[in-house]
Amino acid sequence: MATIKDVASMAGVSTATVSRVINQTAWVEPVTRERVEKAMRDLNYRRNAAAIALAKRSGDMLGLLTGNLADPFFARLARGVEDVSRKQQYRLMVCSGGHDEEMEKAGLDFLVNQGCEAIVVHASRLADIELLRYAAH
Repeated sequence: MATIKDVASMAGVSTATVSRVINQTAWVEPVTRERVEKAMRDLNYRRNAAAIALAKRSGDMLGLLTGNLADPFFARLARGVEDVSRKQQYRLMVCSGGHDEEMEKAGLDFLVNQGCEAIVVHASRLADIELLRYAAH
């Protein structure tokens, strides 16, 4: 798994600059931002959700990725996960993948980047190997 130091090294910048790009906390030269973003893509860099939760002093967010919330099956699934998460005093963030591989990947990336402690996935387009890569993070 790539680290922020790996990204900084590949992009030829400091870890502070990488952090500014990731968190969008300060202005960064567009050419520098592009180098950092390219290094992140090339290294398949993913933010560490546990570190994010620790920094925010929270770990009470669960994620749910479903196929289509308009479908009664997925609506019932979401309701069940919501009921359990509420009883356990977790917040729930829901994304719909629309039965599209790219949208499902984007939804998972979003949930990971939001610092979800756990993610319930009912995705029809993602291969098992892809899901295992996410599970490893």
